[in-house]
Amino acid sequence: MTTENLEAFPASSVGARTAGWPQGLLLALQAVLPTMGAMMLVPVVPLLLKEYGATPGASYLIPAILTVPALCIALFAPAAGWLGDRLGRRALLIGALLFYGLAGASPILIGDVMGVIGSRVVLGICEAVIITLSATLIGDYFTGRARARWLAMISTFASLSAVAFLAVGGAVGAAYGWRWVTVIYGLSILFVPAMLLLTWEPKNQAAQVSAGPTSVEPDPFPWKHMIITGISTLFGGVLFFSLAVQQGLALSALGVQDPGRVGLLTAVASLANPIGTVVFWRVSHWRPVVLLIVEFTIIGAACSAIAFVQTDVQFAAAAFVGLFGCGLLMPTLITWTMSALPFSGRARGTGIFQSMFMLAQFASGMLLAFLTAAVTGSLLKSFGLLGAVALVVALFCVLGLMKQRWQARPVAA
Repeated sequence: MTTENLEAFPASSVGARTAGWPQGLLLALQAVLPTMGAMMLVPVVPLLLKEYGATPGASYLIPAILTVPALCIALFAPAAGWLGDRLGRRALLIGALLFYGLAGASPILIGDVMGVIGSRVVLGICEAVIITLSATLIGDYFTGRARARWLAMISTFASLSAVAFLAVGGAVGAAYGWRWVTVIYGLSILFVPAMLLLTWEPKNQAAQVSAGPTSVEPDPFPWKHMIITGISTLFGGVLFFSLAVQQGLALSALGVQDPGRVGLLTAVASLANPIGTVVFWRVSHWRPVVLLIVEFTIIGAACSAIAFVQTDVQFAAAAFVGLFGCGLLMPTLITWTMSALPFSGRARGTGIFQSMFMLAQFASGMLLAFLTAAVTGSLLKSFGLLGAVALVVALFCVLGLMKQRWQARPVAA
């Protein structure tokens, strides 16, 4: 990161201390850990099948090894946020980083498949704490455009690291076996000394914890705001995961069977997501409703176009545009969510956001399968239906903006 880039992330004062790029970078980098948990074992699924394929229920148990951490994030992120608001962020986050490494690497010593799944449950709970409280501390340490840009960096690091983890997992698995791939999870422990040296519990949070329950009444939690942003995050996440995860199936529906070509086209399309997060740095000062109009229009147009594509290149081009819009949308949603959260409820609200986003991962696959089987009869047309809904959402955002401007107009004397 160059000096010019660092100027895009101005320092923010928190109590008697000042947060700058060391704190922002350290916290944003922790977003790669849930991505590591999801992607590192994907290339070694054949090795898992070889070892556990004869186990009763293997067709369910082996996919669970890959997916249970994401399910744990969806289930436990709100609880992680609640604990962060009650007990403080920093200590919980450091503990989660430590246990993430221990639980993640434990399959090197575990032979039973249920024991492996149990270790993945612990890993997922740790991920729920990490992804919630690292973002919360960014919200505590930074304000304004600096906060928006560091939150955008979470998406950038997560999306870019996915490709690296796939490559590393495949190489280590081929050379040493799948169990040695899990040892790489232990690298999370390296975050612990950095957290001890560079971070601190925000002053007002520490004061609130030490003062006990008789302290000043905290600000009320903005439930209406969270319902609106939560639904928006769930729908936005469905759009994102549909485009990011279902590309292989869509290309197969177009007749593409060569794994190399599928990998190339999906990799090119997926590059649009981090590009979108970088562009978000330039437009983060726009009002959330304006950003949502632009983003849902881009994604809606791209998904609608997928219903009419005839070639794999046309599909990749449409997916590229859609994932660019998603790269803009994800940091918009978390920044918008955090904008109305009081300090006393910031971790809880961030946890709800993370839960809705991870629920979207499960909902996207089921929704596309249902639409294809019961409504459209074609996966490509199902993308088109999602695109039409996104365009309708963009229209509602336009109407909401018009209402805001109408209410804000000066009243004639």
